[in-house]
Amino acid sequence: MAASSPRTTRTCGIPYIEIDAGGGIVTFPYSADFGAVLPGLKRVIEVFERHGYTACDRQTDTIVTSSASFQDSGLSFAATRDAALEQMWEHGETVVGRPTRKSSSWMSAGLVILVVWIAVVLIQQHDASQRPPSVTKELQELPDRLKRMTGAPVSPSDSR
Repeated sequence: MAASSPRTTRTCGIPYIEIDAGGGIVTFPYSADFGAVLPGLKRVIEVFERHGYTACDRQTDTIVTSSASFQDSGLSFAATRDAALEQMWEHGETVVGRPTRKSSSWMSAGLVILVVWIAVVLIQQHDASQRPPSVTKELQELPDRLKRMTGAPVSPSDSR
């Protein structure tokens, strides 16, 4: 078998198929595009089914048929691929085709701020509901009293 060029390897739907008397294995690299692999994978599973074999996705531990949607298999493949490539990259290995991580730091920071803000509002509401009415009235009058004590003029808009 002639060696294939890098361009052919990337477009190859299923790079490795091993079939023996007791079963078969289909594998593809982590750099493979699952969407591009899927049509070839379905064809191989059809052949397995015609000869009485059952296909099993070892990552999801499910039986798959040629008519399956492969959604769970695709998600599992992507998660496993991303974790393996990330681990390789963290160990200093050169990783070709490493999926780029979408930066979610701003979204995470915004979410944290929102959660903290909601917590503060809820705590304030809880505290306000636990106060006797006389304390609530005193807290509302406090700015006016402070201004009178310091000698600052009190405007009508300040005494809300």
